[in-house]
Amino acid sequence: MANLENNPVDTRTFPEICAGLTKKQWVELQGELAQKLKRSMQCIYNWKRGVRIPSSPSERVKVSNYINKKFNTYTRHWTLFPDP
Repeated sequence: MANLENNPVDTRTFPEICAGLTKKQWVELQGELAQKLKRSMQCIYNWKRGVRIPSSPSERVKVSNYINKKFNTYTRHWTLFPDP
């Protein structure tokens, strides 16, 4: 039998998701993304503030996949980091 579980997409942006995290969760996420993507902590912080977005679509996909696994949610890279 097919799994018909409703799996809604989280359409919040990266800054909106980060705003909903506790300080501990944010610091942990920032460090893990910086290490995994080989980016500086400042770079990840700029993503949180909405000042910058990841430079390549593949990097955006990696961030989305990581957030999906870490927070057991379903995001898409184009909603996390909409084009300016």
